Amino acid sequence: MNIREAEAGIRAILAAIDDEALPEPDKIEEHRGATIAWFGGTGHHLDTARRGDTLDPDVHRARGIWQAIEREAVYRLDTQRAAARAEGDR
Repeated sequence: MNIREAEAGIRAILAAIDDEALPEPDKIEEHRGATIAWFGGTGHHLDTARRGDTLDPDVHRARGIWQAIEREAVYRLDTQRAAARAEGDR
């Protein structure tokens, strides 16, 4: 599978999650004119995702998809390094 196919697959999986199954934010607050949704210790500004001058909430999904792909790359690198260390210990 290539990156574009992976992105499409992840996008389809995320879009298929029922709204009721998604986590609720811990809190939503107004701060200095911005609305922030908090999940754990991470705040996400609402109404700010843009492509150029156009408001585009899909930016959040696209960033999340790419972050998932990057983390998979890190997982695989870390797994390879752990296997190499284990092989060296033998």
